[in-house]
Amino acid sequence: MSNEPQRTQRAQRKKERKKERKKERKKEEAKKIWRSLTKKWYDSFLFY
Repeated sequence: MSNEPQRTQRAQRKKERKKERKKERKKEEAKKIWRSLTKKWYDSFLFY
Protein backbone atom coordinates (compact mmCIF):
# COMPACT_ATOMS: atom_id res chain seq x y z
CA MET A 1 0.00 0.00 0.00
CA SER A 2 2.93 2.36 0.60
CA ASN A 3 3.72 2.70 -3.11
CA GLU A 4 0.12 3.52 -4.06
CA PRO A 5 0.57 7.33 -4.26
CA GLN A 6 3.75 6.90 -6.29
CA ARG A 7 1.88 4.75 -8.77
CA THR A 8 -0.86 7.35 -9.22
CA GLN A 9 1.73 10.11 -9.62
CA ARG A 10 3.52 8.08 -12.26
CA ALA A 11 0.26 7.46 -14.10
CA GLN A 12 -0.61 11.15 -14.04
CA ARG A 13 2.84 12.10 -15.28
CA LYS A 14 2.46 9.59 -18.09
CA LYS A 15 -0.91 11.11 -19.03
CA GLU A 16 0.52 14.62 -19.06
CA ARG A 17 3.49 13.55 -21.15
CA LYS A 18 1.07 11.91 -23.59
CA LYS A 19 -0.96 15.13 -23.81
CA GLU A 20 2.15 17.20 -24.45
CA ARG A 21 3.38 14.78 -27.09
CA LYS A 22 -0.01 15.03 -28.78
CA LYS A 23 0.26 18.84 -28.81
CA GLU A 24 3.76 18.64 -30.26
CA ARG A 25 2.60 16.23 -32.94
CA LYS A 26 -0.24 18.59 -33.86
CA LYS A 27 2.21 21.48 -34.15
CA GLU A 28 4.54 19.42 -36.34
CA GLU A 29 1.61 18.31 -38.49
CA ALA A 30 0.49 21.93 -38.94
CA LYS A 31 4.03 22.95 -39.84
CA LYS A 32 4.26 20.19 -42.44
CA ILE A 33 0.93 21.15 -43.98
CA TRP A 34 1.81 24.83 -43.99
CA ARG A 35 5.21 24.12 -45.51
CA SER A 36 3.76 21.98 -48.28
CA LEU A 37 1.11 24.63 -49.02
CA THR A 38 3.59 27.49 -49.14
CA LYS A 39 5.94 25.39 -51.26
CA LYS A 40 3.18 24.63 -53.74
CA TRP A 41 2.21 28.28 -53.85
CA TYR A 42 5.82 29.36 -54.23
CA ASP A 43 6.49 26.84 -57.01
CA SER A 44 3.38 27.92 -58.93
CA PHE A 45 4.41 31.54 -58.39
CA LEU A 46 7.81 30.82 -59.94
CA PHE A 47 6.24 29.36 -63.08
CA TYR A 48 4.31 32.52 -63.95
